[in-house]
Amino acid sequence: MRKSIIVLQGISCSGKSSTLRILRNKLEKKKYFYLIHGKEKKNCKEFRLFVVAIEGKLIGITSYGDKLEIIKEYLKILENFNCNILICACRSRGETLDFPKYFSSYRIEFVKKRIIDIVSKQNKLNNSDANKIYKRIKEIL
Repeated sequence: MRKSIIVLQGISCSGKSSTLRILRNKLEKKKYFYLIHGKEKKNCKEFRLFVVAIEGKLIGITSYGDKLEIIKEYLKILENFNCNILICACRSRGETLDFPKYFSSYRIEFVKKRIIDIVSKQNKLNNSDANKIYKRIKEIL
């Protein structure tokens, strides 16, 4: 199995962190083995690191994605956990798009974050996007 990075890509405030939190919660409910690295702020949508074991493979998730150095740092930590699949968020433009050159041994797949300007429907899109990533994880495994 070639190692992969799934990148949820979108503009600022598009629901990337919310979508990855939904994904994380879905994985927690499945009773997979997991651990969280670092402290989380109460009522904060972002989380530092989350690692889960599925079918003997490790999947690492971070929702931080606003700055290149942060993405690199957290993906390197997940890489050191020996995760088979890394999942992160990044902006749709700017320096954060440069991070793949630091992970050339990984297959990198971008998933576009969908948005809508109606809050109640955005929550449904976030759930749908989280399910799409979950389905992709299962396909890769």
